[in-house]
Amino acid sequence: MEGVPLKVAVRGNVQFLGNTPEEIIEGLLDLGFLAPSGASVQDYLTHLEQVLAEEHGLRIPQGLSAPERAERIVLGLVEAGRLDLLED
Repeated sequence: MEGVPLKVAVRGNVQFLGNTPEEIIEGLLDLGFLAPSGASVQDYLTHLEQVLAEEHGLRIPQGLSAPERAERIVLGLVEAGRLDLLED
């Protein structure tokens, strides 16, 4: 699914975020979705990985490229029920 545009929404929010997983992550950070105060994008990604692992038992493999990492996190949040994957 790498390189395929995604469109997601935070559960219960009509605003959708789309395009690349990296843009979705930046949009989620701007919304403050599960974001620690003052987190950089890299800190936010690490935080989301911890949330997925600790609360949902989903682990993101190490050593992925930045786009792959962002995509796995976004899809993990969808799988965990934190985000809704929207159809075109």
